[in-house]
Amino acid sequence: MNTPGEGEHVYYCGPGGFMQACADAGQHWPSGMVHFEHFEAPERSPGEHAANDASDSFVVRIASTGQEIEVTKDESIA
Repeated sequence: MNTPGEGEHVYYCGPGGFMQACADAGQHWPSGMVHFEHFEAPERSPGEHAANDASDSFVVRIASTGQEIEVTKDESIA
């Protein structure tokens, strides 16, 4: 992340390694300009599968444009 311009903010969330990389890259930003959330997957019983485990892909819709992008199981939104 470059040096922030006036009024610029950065927001991120994701898996642990990605979160750490973003935190490292943004350490020089003022704390009030960096925003993040940690999420955890729900715990499952042994042998239990999530409803979407079998899915090969999902679609992300860009709210501002309506563009839809398919993300396969081997890809990341980032």
